[in-house]
Amino acid sequence: IEAMACGCPVIATDSGGMPEYLEGSGAVLLRRDEIWDGECTPVPGVPELSGQIAEAILALKDQPARRAEMAAAGVRRAQDFSRQSYYQTFAGFVRRMRR
Repeated sequence: IEAMACGCPVIATDSGGMPEYLEGSGAVLLRRDEIWDGECTPVPGVPELSGQIAEAILALKDQPARRAEMAAAGVRRAQDFSRQSYYQTFAGFVRRMRR
């Protein structure tokens, strides 16, 4: 969220809450190459994460227009997580609960 707010294009894995947080930001989401099941178990057919990251960086390096679009979309998306947005959401929830 902080990177988006600063206008930085984001490359992240598609795990945890990242897909939801990054929705609409244009972020590049990569598949994890391992699953933690008490050990790091490789995911069959998924390329090594370090290679995926390198490819994503190199692809963005050659696409300044895409980086600019990602930066603008990220800044817009990050506003959904601002203090004001959180306050408005919370206040709306409290108002609905009073009814």
